[in-house]
Amino acid sequence: MPTSGVLRLSSDKSDTDMPMPTLTIRFHKRDTTLEQLELQAQSLDLTVEQLAKRYICEAIDKSGDNTPALPGSSLEDFLVNNDVISPESNSDT
Repeated sequence: MPTSGVLRLSSDKSDTDMPMPTLTIRFHKRDTTLEQLELQAQSLDLTVEQLAKRYICEAIDKSGDNTPALPGSSLEDFLVNNDVISPESNSDT
């Protein structure tokens, strides 16, 4: 059962030890959504964070963008061109 009505996503560090963006979702103290997420995640052998990310990704995938993928000169360029990752800024290097 949840200890609070807060679900924090992506507070981990990336492969480059740079802080990753964080999404915090707050629930009313009587809202059962977080408990339901925990039960569903447990039944799938996932963490609540993994399940929430899965739901978010599925919702974005269903947003209706059926345009062809844009080519890239490298895998990273391909991912940037298709809005999967953001371009690396000079401060990230």
